[in-house]
Amino acid sequence: MAIWHDRSDLEATYLRDFYQRAGPDWHHTILDSADVLHSSEHKVHVLIQFTRCDADGAAIATYRSLWIMTRVDGRWGAQARSSFAP
Repeated sequence: MAIWHDRSDLEATYLRDFYQRAGPDWHHTILDSADVLHSSEHKVHVLIQFTRCDADGAAIATYRSLWIMTRVDGRWGAQARSSFAP
């Protein structure tokens, strides 16, 4: 589990770690679907499916993840994510 307390904390580590996890052939990611499972005025659970692709657009792998989005002080943001994607 990783916790980023602010934007600078996220930017300092997330992208570096993501590039290592995505692998050397990763070029871009396609959002295949985003389905709202539960929602309220301040929280939404979203089931995401995405595909990581190489530079030619060929699929490397497809994954699903659950995102929990919350509205805090009038701003929406990702509160948590659960995924088996590396």
